[in-house]
Amino acid sequence: MTTRRAFLQAALAAPLLPLSLRPRMPAAPPARAVAARALEERLYTVVCDERFDASVAFANAVAKRGVPVTRFRADITDFWYRDLSLVWRQRPVAIAGATKHGPLFCLERWAWDHGLRVTYRGALTEASGDDALTAWIIAPHQRIERM
Repeated sequence: MTTRRAFLQAALAAPLLPLSLRPRMPAAPPARAVAARALEERLYTVVCDERFDASVAFANAVAKRGVPVTRFRADITDFWYRDLSLVWRQRPVAIAGATKHGPLFCLERWAWDHGLRVTYRGALTEASGDDALTAWIIAPHQRIERM
């Protein structure tokens, strides 16, 4: 069992390792693989930020299966006010997308009020920080009954 002390020691020692000894992060899955996972849900729409090729590729891969695509450029609020908020008031429907952190953050918080949660979140690109694109699914939250 790893103790807190051992974990902290390893975390502090990691920057001292030569780059060749550091573990490699797994490569980001291709858009088609992530899109296949999104199709496991019955999606109302797939959200796509047109500024990013990886987001467009993700949306196109899902759209080939007949899922409508909602396109935006940086600001998700128009989609929220004119479409999604009205739909989620009537029924909790699943959506998927490939966006940066900001739009996902907003959608995730709005989803909480309607009984939905992020059920899948994964890196779509190998970039990190502000350049990272995340593929995600927001779907109705299944409550687990405790006995």
